Amino acid sequence: MKKLTLGVKITLASILAVFFSSIISLIIQNHQVTKSVEESTKDRMKIILQEGEAARAATSALWKKGAFDKARLLEDLKTRKDYHDAVIYNTVPVVAAWNAIRPVAESEGFTFHVPADEPRNKDNAPSSEEREILRYFANESNEEYFKVDRENKKITYARPIRLSADCLGCHGDPANSPTGDGKDILGFKMENWIEGQLHGTFVLTSDFKMLDANIREGSVNAAISSFFILLIVAIVFYFLNRRMIVLPLNQAIDSINGASIQTNGASQEISNASHQLAEGASRQAAAIEETSASIEELTSMTKTTTENAQGAQGLAEETRLKAESGSQEMQEMTIAVQSIKSASDDIAKIIKSIDEIAFQTNILALNAAVEAARAGEAGAGFSVVAEEVRNLAQRSAIAARETSDKIAESIQRSNRGVEISTRVSKTFQEIVERIRLIDQTISQIASASKEQSTGIGQINSAISELDKTTQSNAASSEELAAAAQELSAQANSLQDSIQDLSSLVGVNIEPSPIQVRIPKSNDGDFFSDSHHPKRLK
Repeated sequence: MKKLTLGVKITLASILAVFFSSIISLIIQNHQVTKSVEESTKDRMKIILQEGEAARAATSALWKKGAFDKARLLEDLKTRKDYHDAVIYNTVPVVAAWNAIRPVAESEGFTFHVPADEPRNKDNAPSSEEREILRYFANESNEEYFKVDRENKKITYARPIRLSADCLGCHGDPANSPTGDGKDILGFKMENWIEGQLHGTFVLTSDFKMLDANIREGSVNAAISSFFILLIVAIVFYFLNRRMIVLPLNQAIDSINGASIQTNGASQEISNASHQLAEGASRQAAAIEETSASIEELTSMTKTTTENAQGAQGLAEETRLKAESGSQEMQEMTIAVQSIKSASDDIAKIIKSIDEIAFQTNILALNAAVEAARAGEAGAGFSVVAEEVRNLAQRSAIAARETSDKIAESIQRSNRGVEISTRVSKTFQEIVERIRLIDQTISQIASASKEQSTGIGQINSAISELDKTTQSNAASSEELAAAAQELSAQANSLQDSIQDLSSLVGVNIEPSPIQVRIPKSNDGDFFSDSHHPKRLK
């Protein structure tokens, strides 16, 4: 069996929707017609009773204006066997009201009744339902009563009859009796009622025959209208469906089919790109792994060099301190030797003075000996003394010369020592300067090694981040390949949906083959953990 096309299905669905909508509309219209007929019936009943109330008011106004000859009316009453036939009875306002209501109600098909509590006319005795109406009107705020009894198929409308001032002439205080015996002009005992008291009610009732007839007529008219509307809507919708739904849908199917073919090509390109990206990520990961190992070795060597440079810097610093200390001591020794030389020079000067004194003493001793020889024996003792002084002077001169020679030799050696200590001090100064240069050089080497170690650590961190990025790229490539495969599956599913949709619309479209190859590496799964480089610690 040939499948129905989408246009036929939409048309049938639309017709069914309009059909059921029409049924629902008919139900709603039937309900509205029922309500409308009920309200119309209520309004008609209300108008009839209001016209009766108007007749009552008009009759009462005529009595007040003296339009009726009361004496003549009473004479007429006396000639009547039944007061209902008397003219005066028909001039009673409430009687005039129901006389005005009854013929109109009968012509409209309504039933009219005037129930009252303790009525003078037994025909006006209330039924159980009418007693409920009287109790309802006992509340002075209620001025109308309406009820639709669907169970008993009955409509009831009522309005209250409340005593006015002119009603008290027949129903008021017996002491005001017109005949003086507590009775009214018709011979009924006056009830001593008061103005505004509920006297009874005008009640109109109707069965559902007229209501049902109106409802049926309205429903038939609505059904006929709905049928023609349904027919027109079906015809119009069929042509609109062909032009505004089926035709654009065919165009959309062609467009979607072209898009699915493009999606197929795009998924193939994405798959190839993800494969190339994954291979590049693998090679990059291997290179990063080798670079990482080399940098780890370089880091270890640089760390060792930095430690040795720091140790050499410490030794150079210590040597420099020792050299500076030795240079300081050498300078102190040079100063001490120069002090010795200065003291030796002073001693030489003293010895020279002693030698000069000895020379002068010797000359004086010779002079004294000469003078003693001249004095003869008187100067013999002085001559001995002069000889001894001369001997002492000679001995002092010899000792002074020997001391002077020794001191001269000592001074010569002191000068030699000063020269040597000066050269040694200068040499120590040069050594200290060289050691300082070495210390500065080693310090610069240590600082450079430290900076190099820091830079290599930063490179190591960068390599680690690059490794993470590479691994993330590899994972993204894997996800991209999976997404390409999923895209291919979605494209295949889209092709199947297009075929179903085209057959549903009634258009034949040749399916396009969609195949997406998910490439593998030569050693199996390209995205295995063996291709992921180890993370740098």
